[in-house]
Amino acid sequence: MVWGVVFGYMEAAVVIYLREIYYPEGFAFPSVLIQGRIMLTEVIREAATLIIIWTTVCLACKRLQSRIAAFVVLFGIWDIFYYIFLKLLLNWPESIDTCDILFLIPSPWVGPIWAPALVSIGFIYAGTAILILNHQKNFLHFDRRFILLDLYQVLLSHNDYRAYQH
Repeated sequence: MVWGVVFGYMEAAVVIYLREIYYPEGFAFPSVLIQGRIMLTEVIREAATLIIIWTTVCLACKRLQSRIAAFVVLFGIWDIFYYIFLKLLLNWPESIDTCDILFLIPSPWVGPIWAPALVSIGFIYAGTAILILNHQKNFLHFDRRFILLDLYQVLLSHNDYRAYQH
């Protein structure tokens, strides 16, 4: 959990530098999209952060289910503290309805701050519940139909989002 808090600060620090460079008059929509090498660097940085989170939970947990649960807990803590540090350091966002560029992978996601905050709270709750069960030697089991249906729903929602963007 300490890792998630500290990495939330690191992420906020990078964003503060980027805003100074790309948005010296203040960050607002419509935003100036970062291009070229810097955008590629940002996408790779986000991917690297996900890999670091995964590597961290692999060092802490043996079972795949526990690793996934720990991953979502750590992701949630990291994301919430990212916004907490932006608020403390920049007094931004103004409210939970403030829009932000939420993530760049696989393409830029834009939405109000409450969306990732709500998802992060859900991640922390669900991941913690699964970790507690796993610690008690109770493991969740999903049959193949459940997994396929879930993957199908993810693909549908991604296609709906991409259609909404255009």
